[in-house]
Amino acid sequence: NQRLEKLGGIITLPDLYCIVNKVRGTELLSPEDLLTSCNMISSFYSNILMKKFPSGVIVLQLVSNRNCDIISYIQDLIDKDASYKNKGFSASELAMSMHISVIIAKELLLE
Repeated sequence: NQRLEKLGGIITLPDLYCIVNKVRGTELLSPEDLLTSCNMISSFYSNILMKKFPSGVIVLQLVSNRNCDIISYIQDLIDKDASYKNKGFSASELAMSMHISVIIAKELLLE
């Protein structure tokens, strides 16, 4: 939970795969085992869920990171910086602000 919070409350499965196997060292976890574990995670942790975006990108996210919260966050960004009202902002700017990957930021903006 704490690591997921540091990552903006959401992480792609490939990123999670890299983190898990870096920690494990020589006893690597297979992609299939990771996917199976992620499918079962909400049974053990009620505050984490697995989500698949229409593009096929699969993420683990905190339940507290719901779409309405993300929309509110984006609206706050726009309200705080007047330049966003005129030019908008890119997925990379959102990613930097939320401490998430650009792929996730793009998916969130497309939703």
